[in-house]
Parts: sequence; C-alpha cells; structure tokens
Amino acid sequence: MLFLSLAVFLSSSRAAPASPAIPSEPGFPDIAQLTAPERDAALDRWIVDWRAWDDSLTPDQRRSHAIAVAVGARERAATAPKAEAPLPEALPQDEWQIVAAKRLFLTTPGRDRLAAHGLLLGRSEHRQMFEFYTSPRTPTFITSDSLLNAFHGLFEETFRDLELSRADQLRGELERVLAQVRILLGRSPFPAADLAPAWAFAQRAVGPALVILGTPLDRFDPAVRADISAEVALIRASEAVQLPAWLAPTQPEFVALDYRRMKPVGFYADDPVLADYFRAVRWLQSVPFRVQRDQEFGAIALLGYAARTKSNFGHSFFENYLDLIAPPEDRSLVDAGSLVNFDSVPSGRGWAEQLARARTELPPLRSRVRDTLQLPSPRNETLAPFHVLVAALLPDTIIFQGLLDHQQSPDSRQIPALLGSTWMTRQLAADGDRLGQTLRADVQSRLNLDDPDPSGADRSLYESYLWLLAAQFSPADPEAPPFMSGEAWSAKSAQTVLAGWAQMHHTFTLQSKIAVSTLGIHSLPAGFIEPNPTFFRRFSVFLQSAREQLTDAGGLERTSASLAASYRRQATMLEAVALEIRAGRETGGREWSSPDALAASYGAFLDFPGSETLPDELLESVSELGRADSPSRRLALIARLASGLRASAADVESKPLPPLEGHKKFMLLSARWTALQNLVARLETLVQKQLRQRNWNVEEAQFVKSYGTTLAYVLGYFGDAYKPEDDVPRWAEYARDSAHDESFAAALGRPAALYVLYPWHGRDILCTGAVIPYYEDHSTTRLTDAEWRAKLARPTPPPRAVWLEPYREP
Repeated sequence: MLFLSLAVFLSSSRAAPASPAIPSEPGFPDIAQLTAPERDAALDRWIVDWRAWDDSLTPDQRRSHAIAVAVGARERAATAPKAEAPLPEALPQDEWQIVAAKRLFLTTPGRDRLAAHGLLLGRSEHRQMFEFYTSPRTPTFITSDSLLNAFHGLFEETFRDLELSRADQLRGELERVLAQVRILLGRSPFPAADLAPAWAFAQRAVGPALVILGTPLDRFDPAVRADISAEVALIRASEAVQLPAWLAPTQPEFVALDYRRMKPVGFYADDPVLADYFRAVRWLQSVPFRVQRDQEFGAIALLGYAARTKSNFGHSFFENYLDLIAPPEDRSLVDAGSLVNFDSVPSGRGWAEQLARARTELPPLRSRVRDTLQLPSPRNETLAPFHVLVAALLPDTIIFQGLLDHQQSPDSRQIPALLGSTWMTRQLAADGDRLGQTLRADVQSRLNLDDPDPSGADRSLYESYLWLLAAQFSPADPEAPPFMSGEAWSAKSAQTVLAGWAQMHHTFTLQSKIAVSTLGIHSLPAGFIEPNPTFFRRFSVFLQSAREQLTDAGGLERTSASLAASYRRQATMLEAVALEIRAGRETGGREWSSPDALAASYGAFLDFPGSETLPDELLESVSELGRADSPSRRLALIARLASGLRASAADVESKPLPPLEGHKKFMLLSARWTALQNLVARLETLVQKQLRQRNWNVEEAQFVKSYGTTLAYVLGYFGDAYKPEDDVPRWAEYARDSAHDESFAAALGRPAALYVLYPWHGRDILCTGAVIPYYEDHSTTRLTDAEWRAKLARPTPPPRAVWLEPYREP
C-alpha cells in the first residue's frame, strides 16, 4: 500500500476552489396519493430525469454536490438517536420500494427482480470494497465477498513482501550453487572433458536467470556468454515461441520455449525487482533437463549435488520454495541431489556409465499436468524431465488439464461445482458435462471438503482455502432467511467462490501450474451480516493456519526489501505526476477537499513505518513541495524527491532496519492480520444473534457501522486522508489452449453493489452490501492488471457471466 497520496505532493499549495454553481436537482415526486402503478411510473420518470441531471454535471460540480451531501449527512448523524430499535409497526410493507428508487436509483424492473429473489446484483461500482460500507445509503449487508477481498488484499501484500526477500535469496542460492560446481569440477574423479558439456549446459540454463537478477555476465565462461545474453533479451521481450539451438532438436514432449509466459503479470509487474524475479523464476521453471540427454541429465546432476550444501538461510531456498502452496509433483533441483556421488566412484564406471545407472534407477513420476509446449504423445513418466524450479500443482488444474486433453475448453464453472454447488452442477449436467463430473469426483475424493474439523488434516494452504470456499455451499442455517435457499443466492455464492478463487490464483500466478492446451426518518438496524455461520467458523480456522504458515516462512517480518520497494513505488508515482505536469494537466484534473485534509496526508507520510530511515533533507523537500507555486518549481522538487527515494531504497536494502516503536506498530502487517482475525471472530459471534432476530445493542450497532473503516485498515488505508486505489480488477491465467493460441483467465471487475431484502421482525429491510464481479476472459495475449483495467474501460467491455444475468440489475 502506498502511504502517501499524490495530494500530499501536488495539492497542498492550492487554495480550495470556490464552489461552482450547480443546476437545480430534480425534485422527488409527491407519491403519497398515487396507486402502486402510478407510483412506479412517477419514480421511473424521476430516476431518468435525475440521471440526466447527474450526467450534465461537470467534475467540479459533482464534487461540490457530493461534499454538500456528505456534510448534510454528518449533521443529521450528529443529531440522530444512538440506540437501535426495531421498525415501528406503522411502516408500510413496501416502503423499501421508495428507498430503492430514491437512494439507490433502481427502476421498476430492478425493483421487481429484487422483490422476486430477495437480492439483486447491482451495477453501481466503487474502486474499493470498503467504500460501500463507509458511507452507506441504507443499512449495510456484510458479505463474505468483502471479507475475502480484505483477506486477499492483506495476503497478497504479505506474499509480495515474502517474494521480495526470496528474490535476493534466489540470486544468492544460485550463485552459491555455481560456485560449488566450479569447486566440484576441480576435484572431480571424472575427466574434465567428460563433464564439460554438462557444465556448459548448466551455465546456459541458470545463467539467464542470474544475469536478470543482477549477476555480472563475466561470472560465466566466455563460450556461453553469447547464448546467455541472447536468452536474456528474449526473456525481457517476452514475445517469441522458439527453441534455442542449445536445446535442439525438438522432441514431442518438449517443442519450444514459450517466452510469452515470461512477461511479468499480477503484482510482479508493479515493481522492477519483482518483475525480474518473475522472469528468472519462470525461466527456471521452463528450461528442461531431459533425462535421456547426457549433457542435460549431467547438468542437473552437477547442480543438484552442489545444492545439497545448506546455505546461511537455515534451509535451502529450493527446499522451501513451495511450502506455502502445495507440494510439487515434478522433478526439481532438490530431487537431483543424489543422482551421482562425486565423492566415491566405483572402479571402472566413467561419467557416461554413472549417468546410465542413475537413469535406470529413477522411479516413475506421476505428473498429471505438464505446463510446457508439447505434442500429443504417450508420456514416459520414468523419463520425465527435471527443472531447477517447479510450479505447484493445484487441484483444480487437474480438471482443466483433463478437459484440454479431450479437446474440451476449460470452464471455470467447474470450480463452484467442485466445491459443492448443486445448482452449478445441474447447469453443467444440462450442458452434457460427463467428463467434468468424472474429473471433479477424482479431485473431491482427495480434498475431503465436507470435513468440518480441519485439525490434523494434511492440507496445503491452497487446499485449506478451497475448504473455506466450500462453506459457501453448506446447507442454509434453519433460522436463515428464505432467500438463502433460492437460486439467486446460489448464483451469488457461485460468483463469490469464483471471485475468491481468481484472487488466490492472482497471488499464486508465478508458483502454480496452468493447464496448457430507509428514508432516514425511522430508526433502522445498522445492518446485517451474511447469515452463514459455517463460513465464519471456517474462516477463523483458516486465518489462524495461514498466519502460522506465513510466520514460519518469514512473511510477517518487517524487511528492508519491502520498505525499499515502497520507496521505489513512491518514486515511480512521482515520476508519473511529473509527466502530467509537463503535459499541462497538473494532477489529472484531481482536486482535493481542503488544506486540513492535505495537512493530515502530509503528517501521515511523515509518520508511516520506515519514514525514520529517510534523510531529513528529503522530508524537508516534501514540505517545500507543498509550498511550490509554479509547475517548474514543482518539477524540480519532484525530480529531487524521486531521486532521493530511489537512493534511500538502495541504502535501506544494505542494512538492517531499526526497531519500530510506539504507535507505528499498528501499521505493520502483523497488526493488520490480527485485526482481520478479530473482525471475523466477532462477526461469527454476532451472526448467531442475528439469526435469532435479536436487535443489536448500541456497541454492536457501532461495530457494524464501523465495518468499512476496519476493512480499509486491514487493506492498508490508515486514517481518513486516503484515496482508494483502482487495483481490485485483476487477471490471472489458469489454462492455455496452445493449438488456438488462447489463454483462459479468471478476472475480476471493480467491487459492485449487492442489494438484499433482509426479513427482520416481519418486515423487509433494504440493505446494501458489495460483491466482486467475476469475468471469464479469453485472450490471445497474457494481460497485466493494468491492461485488464484498460480492457474493462473500453466502450464495449468484456461480458460478465451469462448465468448471473437473471439476478443482475437491468
């Protein structure tokens, strides 16, 4: 999370603009004496007029109007009674219809769908999920979607910091391994000429990754440097599909390297260190060491033997690389440690004889998914290749691979069906999905998703997450509202699961295999919680387990690498602002509310964890920038700040961080994990009270009202002076059809409204919550998150899932 808004840099020198004149807002119609059909017609006409009025406003007018509305809302809230009470008996049964029109601008068709199903997937969007809960127009409806989104935001930030530390570890481990091989070559009992082809191949295979990570090219033998440089160029371009001469000739099980997969995507694309780490890891996952070729088999034997020596990290990078996700099923560098014993060689057995013996002793390997370009042919599992790094096999990938192997397109609807959605299973069955049913049954037998007690279960983190998502399809509580047993809720739950699945795939995009081939005058309840106690119970268990695994891996530690990355992101952000100033756009048309808010943002920057490592002159430049009164002066200060931040990033990476003291500890990842765990535990308790139709007390009502603020904190937004980032839309490839050059991706849109009619003491209360729209995207290119957001912004955006259409706002 970026700790400093652009407002801090560019807007503090500008006086608050005068409020622009705003045309009269269309008045709400008098519907008191109208019949129901007349009322609906009048409301629809007013909504059309209001939307036309809203479309006519300039950005400045709309901003001024929003501020005026917010001020009015705060004034009303200050004088409103604090206690929560049930609705008075005199309220009309269909008052929610008026609220839906006046506050949510739902036309008659939308209100009809809401009445029919008890819920409606709205078209209103925000940049961040918590925005639906910080300024609600109605009582809130706390969704599992919002909690999953908070988890994924926090989990991905934690995982990103872990990957930053791994980037440096990977370079150190690879350099150590090559140094050990050089020592081994000097004392090997085998003739140097016999080992030379394997050593050359090992350098060509590992060298490009090391050069990308920063190792000088002159660390490698002169004979291989040209090949290494050529591969580095191809990896960085990420455009070709070809077979290098040193990997030729082609074989059915390995046709070519797909350099397009080496394009950094996901959160790896947003930081230069992580982008290079992505390229290096993907390269090491892609280059095969084929067992039947002596120079390749010999190369992995050399590297594996050298890697057996433990490093100063306590245990080897190669051994714990996939501990958080799932155990690998392919042969990696770790498995090559004992192929050849270089310390004791039986008499009469040369290098070729040693390799032949090791080849015959290899056990068969059951690898159900191969994410390389290959031709249809019988697989020889005994001769399955090695790789320096391997990707994890996720259970759902087995299903998609099975479909592709039978020339059927992957279908993400398999995920909710796998996790227990009988509604989705019926839809797939109607489409003749016999193969998918068989594949799902095989995976389900391994996952044991119905087990209510995870203690002692031998599940990976990813499998535990699937166990959590399966709670979406648990039988409704006997005291739950009727809408939770309807088809609309089944569709909503399927989208919830797919959105959560897509977010987890986004985080694991590098390490996981893909398959290839009320009106305000009445006192209303503060809101409601999605009444699924099984989900909250499982979520508490899952969070504790995930936190323990991340802690064991060092993922919650405050590291120099993560702080340096935040400095670099700030510098990149400043450089983008400089481009806007040079183009004459200042801050892209963005205005900010008041000097007080800007001062708060500036104070937050000076106070965030890590600011104590910045030099005083750099912080003084921030203050000076706030007083700069000309574009040229601002440009000069921005250049100084960006340069200073990048220099500070390099400096902070070279030394340990000072201990963090005082109130800044609440900004740490560990504190935010604790906040999320406490939030879920409290919701688990409250949902039981809600199911029994018991009103909130004052403290409980305040907890529900503050839900949005708590979500914002978990996601890394501190205090009131923040501007939500547009980073929820994400794109993650889960399968690829090489024959048609097509990627199958799970993608997310911006958080969207969910409207619910919650039955409470005999009446329907209109509530607003939030979900994340799920998209199934097919593309010939792999997309970064920024490219996916641009695709969403096209005049004709990608279509959403058709099976959700009956439950979406028209």
